[in-house]
Amino acid sequence: MGFRAYAEAIASAIRGGSPPQFTVGIYGSWGSGKSSLLNAIRAELAKDPDVLTVPFDAWRYERADHIVVPMLNAIYHASPELNDEKLTDKVRSALASVVRSVTISFGPISMDPGALLDTDAPDEGYAAALNSAYVRPYMDMKAIGSALAKRRIVVLVDDLDRCSPDKVVSLLEAINLVLDVPGFVFVLALDYDVLVRAVTAKYPHTSGHVFIEKMVQVPFRVPRLDISRNSSFKSSSPDGSRPRVRCQQTSAR
Repeated sequence: MGFRAYAEAIASAIRGGSPPQFTVGIYGSWGSGKSSLLNAIRAELAKDPDVLTVPFDAWRYERADHIVVPMLNAIYHASPELNDEKLTDKVRSALASVVRSVTISFGPISMDPGALLDTDAPDEGYAAALNSAYVRPYMDMKAIGSALAKRRIVVLVDDLDRCSPDKVVSLLEAINLVLDVPGFVFVLALDYDVLVRAVTAKYPHTSGHVFIEKMVQVPFRVPRLDISRNSSFKSSSPDGSRPRVRCQQTSAR
């Protein structure tokens, strides 16, 4: 569909973005070519041995009790390093911890698990809940990042906007937690308006637009292409140069 130039630019941003813990949003309506662009990005990233790509079709697991479980399992099974016997227990602990963190939902709030390690909470029950929901998963996920050394783990999520609002928000909350661990990059291909409605449906008093803007550091809207007039399409730039995609790092929470 003429997305090669965009795929190359986005893949370059993923490989070079620093620190390596951010989210890329590929926005487009149904039939706009989001999945095709996602596949093209995956093909570009596959050329780099320092990048581990993990494709995840969210719609396939719509009926799962906790949609985050198959996503984390996909990460686990995608890398030979994580299947080392010495790391198996840590990885399983990480998976279980993140699932618990999503089950104990505190809503779309701003949270820094690393900072919580040095925080004295006045209420012991509240502190215990925070530890279970955020601190322990954060430490366990760091074990996965450390196991993969300098490799970037790029999770390519497709068809999330086809899931129910609860499943959409549940996965976003899990991704938000994982983003606190260096080494993880997420690429979400979805319909922006559907995503906003899903967040608003789960949290009526929260702005879906603000939530998404804080979570997605590299937004990209799929251009509308007229195939009949762009059979030799190479780039949307007037001079035919490759489009530029900038990674502006902000807080992921």
